[in-house]
Amino acid sequence: MRTKQIRRLTCTIGARLLISKDNIINIANHVGYQSETAFNRLFKHKFKKTPASFRRSHGR
Repeated sequence: MRTKQIRRLTCTIGARLLISKDNIINIANHVGYQSETAFNRLFKHKFKKTPASFRRSHGR
């Protein structure tokens, strides 16, 4: 249960950071992922789109 909450929080923080101009690997590292691929997989599972698609849909 706690793991799901941490993953949800990680995605939420990542989504907020994606609105910034920082690159996706730095955001992934900031929220605790050493791999952009792993962050992309988690993010896509939660938001049904990749971090890059999310960023584009929010005007960046």
